[in-house]
Amino acid sequence: MKYVLVVLLLVCAFQPNQTKRRKAPCSRHKPYCKPVKKTIIETAKAPIVPQPFSQAVLAGNTLYLSGQIGVDPVTLKLVPGGLVPETEQIFRNFIAILEAAGGSLKDE
Repeated sequence: MKYVLVVLLLVCAFQPNQTKRRKAPCSRHKPYCKPVKKTIIETAKAPIVPQPFSQAVLAGNTLYLSGQIGVDPVTLKLVPGGLVPETEQIFRNFIAILEAAGGSLKDE
């Protein structure tokens, strides 16, 4: 019992000073957060599927793209030919969405 009391006293003695105000983390205290403008990106040059998500969202200076599959934006069907043509179509879709957001593959 003596050892438990000694440990508790030591733990209490080394607690940081609670009277100092620290900068609050962003997730808990909204006044410290900077608002981020979010823009939904959609283009007809990439497939628009009837799903509850956007092709991309531009939040601040970061572009978040949704997943793509090798679908032709005109016919909304998988491109014929297998893996290679589907992969090429995926990248064409990504590039179309990126350009709709005002970017290019040369951007860093």
